[in-house]
Amino acid sequence: MSSSADIVIAGGGMVGTAAAAAIAKLAGLQNHKIVLLESSPRKEISLSAEYSNRVAALSPSTVELLDRLGAWQLIQQVRTQPVRRMKVWESCSDSAITFGDEVGEPLATLVENDLTVKALTEVTEACPNVQIRYGAKVKSYKIPSLQDCDQLPGEAVVVEELASGTRTRI
Repeated sequence: MSSSADIVIAGGGMVGTAAAAAIAKLAGLQNHKIVLLESSPRKEISLSAEYSNRVAALSPSTVELLDRLGAWQLIQQVRTQPVRRMKVWESCSDSAITFGDEVGEPLATLVENDLTVKALTEVTEACPNVQIRYGAKVKSYKIPSLQDCDQLPGEAVVVEELASGTRTRI
């Protein structure tokens, strides 16, 4: 079985899913077919009252990107924690440095990884030009040589094969 796509992204974690959503929403790429490959099966992420200890400190520019994608609004509805001040010290002396203050913009915002992935997945699934393939383990990529590209102008230049045997021309 084979298919074709304009863009294939391997890995549906925070970075891969954010990349798929961002590319899908770019004005010049909204008519291009994007495939996001995630090796894990699709799972529902349920956020409990218990906090997860798997968190990421998101920089202000990452929060801005998530906001532009529409994921930050979903994240804020659940829970976040700003980091306004940080002190780093050396254990063998009195040397220390402090960043930020209590009233300024946060240095970062702590968000549970599952919450970030859940919000990005919801945004990505709403993009009509993105197909998410769960349980898709990449077996190999074939990137042609320059001679191959000269012989096949306008043809697909990369072929990826999944462990299932499915091939995608890119």
